[in-house]
Amino acid sequence: MEEQMSGVMAQEAAQEPAAPAQQPETAPLEEPGEERPEPRQEQPIPHKVWEISRKRAEAEARQRYERQLEQLAGPGAQGLEAQRQELEEFRAQRRQSVFERDLAEICREYPDEEAACIDDLGPEFLSIMAAGGVSALAAYEAVRAQRRRAAKQPPSMGDVKAAGGPENAHFTRDEVKRMSPREVKRNYERIRASMGKW
Repeated sequence: MEEQMSGVMAQEAAQEPAAPAQQPETAPLEEPGEERPEPRQEQPIPHKVWEISRKRAEAEARQRYERQLEQLAGPGAQGLEAQRQELEEFRAQRRQSVFERDLAEICREYPDEEAACIDDLGPEFLSIMAAGGVSALAAYEAVRAQRRRAAKQPPSMGDVKAAGGPENAHFTRDEVKRMSPREVKRNYERIRASMGKW
């Protein structure tokens, strides 16, 4: 047992850097003719020893760090991850049920809407809803009004009645506005007769 202890101590001593040798405060007097022995030079510690020591210290530090994490997290560290995943699933289910309820409300008020899911209502609807403070119905109505304004109406091809109708047909105010001066002059009497019906 003592041999093992002394072997372990010898290994540790070999791994630790050696302390610098201390010089005696006063040099001994030399006698003439005697050669002074060369001072003993210390052997440098091999690179491999430093590397082994560094790896051991890193492993010990890593173990201490992991023990500290376990103490902080407690025994249920894996339980926290499971709870986080469960919370995300719950949030996704809740979002889906809110989306379904909103779409049902919109379809109840606007039966002509053909959206199968809330995403079909478009990015404008989703951005209004993400801003918050607006009901799904109000957001949908805003998007619907915007789409109506953005939809261009094709130019009018003229009134169907005036194209081939009898001479006594009356003109509407819009028809008269669209007429050129030559057409107004040619249809002046019919225009005067039509003005009474505006």
